[in-house]
Amino acid sequence: MMEMSLIGRLLRWCPGAFGLLLRQKFYPALLGSCGKGVLFGRFIDLQNAKNIHIGNNVVVSNRCSLLAGIDGNGQSITIEDNVFVGIGTLLQAEAGTILLKKGTNLGSECRVVARTSVTIGRDVLMAAYCAIGGELCSSGDIQRASSTEIGDNVWLGARSQVLSLVHIGEGAIIGAHAMVISNINAYGVAMGSPATIVRYRK
Repeated sequence: MMEMSLIGRLLRWCPGAFGLLLRQKFYPALLGSCGKGVLFGRFIDLQNAKNIHIGNNVVVSNRCSLLAGIDGNGQSITIEDNVFVGIGTLLQAEAGTILLKKGTNLGSECRVVARTSVTIGRDVLMAAYCAIGGELCSSGDIQRASSTEIGDNVWLGARSQVLSLVHIGEGAIIGAHAMVISNINAYGVAMGSPATIVRYRK
């Protein structure tokens, strides 16, 4: 899946600090754009790499997959400054765009799948094994939406799932193992499957 020459595949495997240094030097040329201070781990998969745009001081950890569609028809992945993408995380722009805003932290083995456009706001914290998008929500209100949106400063607990077209407001907290199938208001604390608001942070 990696769009690379033989030397590129060698860089993908190369371990240690030397491997980090080599990938930091050569990987940006594969991408649509890449800022300064970006660290690429080992065994990263890229698809339609020219549709992937990465800001400054980003970490893309080992075994991540950044898949910007298969036909290049409007799919893209944009990662803003100071974002951390944890080990084994999948970002798949299947039929839309993915935008990770500044300061967001994705834990290990997370999945973000854009069947519609997905926007994850600033300083969002996602624990391990979270899933956003992919499965479409059947709610009538949700069906009228055109994108999946996670507001700024949202916290998502481990193994929580947010279905496509759902909007989560700024400062909300989603409990571990929750399944979010309807919109969550700003600063709401939501738990359960389906997730419901149990209280507000302020």
